[in-house]
This record gives sequence, C-alpha cells and structure tokens, in this order.
Amino acid sequence: MKKLTIFIFYLLSSFSPYAQATWGAYSALIDPSSYEGKRFRLEATVRAEIENDSAAARIWARVDAKLLGTVFYENMYDRPIRHTDWKTYMIEGYIGKDAVKLAFGASFSYKGSFYFDDFKLFIEQKPGLWELVFEDSFEKADRSAWKSGIRRWEETGYGINDLFQVERSEANPYSGRHCLKVSRY
Repeated sequence: MKKLTIFIFYLLSSFSPYAQATWGAYSALIDPSSYEGKRFRLEATVRAEIENDSAAARIWARVDAKLLGTVFYENMYDRPIRHTDWKTYMIEGYIGKDAVKLAFGASFSYKGSFYFDDFKLFIEQKPGLWELVFEDSFEKADRSAWKSGIRRWEETGYGINDLFQVERSEANPYSGRHCLKVSRY
C-alpha cells in the first residue's frame, strides 16, 4: 500500500502547475487518414534567443490512431534549439493504420524569444517523391490553422501557457517579411 501511495503522489506531482508554467506549445494538425502507410516529413526553420541553458525551442510531431492512441511522437527532446542563427530542422515519421490525427508544431521552454518560420509538412507518395500538404511561413495574418497547446487533452489546457506571448513578427524573418515569435521574459 505504501508503494502505491508513493506512486500516486509521484504521478500527481509530475503534472504540477509549475511543470506547465515552464513550457508551452503552438500547433496545427491534419487528418492523415488518406495517407495511411506513408511516411511524413516535418520541416521548420528556427532560431532562439535564450536567457539561460534551460531555455530551448523545438519542433514536434505526433500521430494518433483510433484504438492505439499515440503511435508516433517526436519532440526533439534530445535536440534542443538554442542557436541565434536560423537553421532548418526536420522530423520524419510514419502514418500507420487507423491514424486519425497528425498534430505538429512548435514548443518552447523557459525564458527567451523563440522564432519559427517556414513550417512545411510533406507526405512521401512514392519512394523519393514528397508532396507538400501543409505550409506556413506566417506571411498571412490569419493563423486559424494554429492553436495553443498540443492538440490533445484540450479540456485540460495541456501545452497552453499564457505566460508566453505569441505574435507574427517582422523581426529578422528567415524568409519573406514575417515569422512567428514566441516570447517569455
């Protein structure tokens, strides 16, 4: 019984409000059902101006299936972005059977300014032939394809953090005249 109590305490404390206060996410999604059995590639160009080594930007992608839940997830946890120069990052994954959601986007943690540009999602139609199915370089003011959070457990507000300010910015974009800027000071 004591082990169960310790486990429950650990589980509940791992979802503390403090943990949520350190990070946030901004995401888009597509219906992947017509792409079953195909590979996808997410690309985005990112730079970061951080206050300390705890802060970082990342891109991420997740595939959810009807019965199995999350069947693919990559959030660049082991590849934090802390460079002030623009660099393009990539995540590749597979869309399995019964996929119902392909969510992807930007995540950011701790204090700093995080810049994102040229989000692109490709589907491999046949070996070596990639089709662009989503693109946003933040040139248009309409960001209706994007939402705060990770597009999962929306009722809990998971990944939504009002401590971060999200804006379309003209501050040194990678391409075009605008980029997405996320800040927390």
